[in-house]
Amino acid sequence: LSDSLNTLLTQAVDQWEWFPETLGSLPDFPSERDGLILQLLEAEQIDFFLSQLLDPGDKGPAAAKVPEIKWSIPLVRALAKSNRPDSIRIMIQLWSIHNLRLPVMEFLAESPVPEMLPAVIESLDHPSPAIRNHALDALLKASPAPALNLQQTGALVRNLMAHQGESPTREKINTVIGLVSSEPPGLTGARDFEGDSFRDLGLFLHQQFQQRYPEDIRFLEVDPQDNPAEWAPVLESIDWSAGNPSLGKLVFNQRRCAQCHGPSYFFGPDLAETTSVRMAPRKLAEEILFPHRNITDGYRTWLVQGKGFQFMGFLVSRNSESALFTAGADTAARIRFDDINIAAPAHFSIMPGGLLAGLEGQQIADLIAYLQLLD
Repeated sequence: LSDSLNTLLTQAVDQWEWFPETLGSLPDFPSERDGLILQLLEAEQIDFFLSQLLDPGDKGPAAAKVPEIKWSIPLVRALAKSNRPDSIRIMIQLWSIHNLRLPVMEFLAESPVPEMLPAVIESLDHPSPAIRNHALDALLKASPAPALNLQQTGALVRNLMAHQGESPTREKINTVIGLVSSEPPGLTGARDFEGDSFRDLGLFLHQQFQQRYPEDIRFLEVDPQDNPAEWAPVLESIDWSAGNPSLGKLVFNQRRCAQCHGPSYFFGPDLAETTSVRMAPRKLAEEILFPHRNITDGYRTWLVQGKGFQFMGFLVSRNSESALFTAGADTAARIRFDDINIAAPAHFSIMPGGLLAGLEGQQIADLIAYLQLLD
């Protein structure tokens, strides 16, 4: 069957009249179809392929066909590269499919769509670093520039402080400064920022926000996806005894927990050594849901500012004259107290929120069962 399908795919690439039969054979073989898509992208024939899938016929307009198609990341990326006039409308439909949000956000980062601006702002706090980065790019390209409320400004600040990627251009930094300087939120002090990284800018804006809105600091600390009232009935309904550790390990890897937690990593404690995994299952789930509530000793971020420098990292040690801070395995700074203007522990955890968003109750039970085996 596999050999026959490969032959059919090869013929489809060479003979376009085979497409209707090919497409009818492909839905149950997404990997084979994705291979065909990649071949077509190289041959610059993707528009023809999509027309066979989506164009009007006896089934009505393309938008009506979208739910019938087994979409995949390569197929969405193919749509993004096509010249179809209805691609934006289809992308809006595809946003509701969680595992396709990365290619949709990639598309929005290149071609911002006003109707999708709420989704872009919501994604500033997404658990995936790639989606967060693309959401930031899409936000900075939005025209006209959106007015951000305090909750949205908090999401932007958290995004900047956790930014992973290349150093931004000064133009991008100035665009962020313009967004937060206007009313609202009116952080006009942002115009004094002279750094060259999004993480430093996030640190600077965090301090500006605290000074301007001391009563609303919760917007910097609380991920809007992590609403205790909304999660309470979900956690209550989970059968924790039914957790499968083997499946939980898959969730652990899919959510990229191992990027920070393990014996050879820096930004989070080794879960085999922390006492949190010995908690009751629901309590451990809450620790993941609300990382800002309890921050493990040694992993609280410090915000340090002095004349001509800013630093964000963990406090390693201190003596009577100076303190040693580190921001990674290869990044450390010993700073004299006489050179520090501001030094304060942050009220947030470097661990992002939203890590359980989109999971079914059984998947959460599986993850917790796996974590408790690490002890």
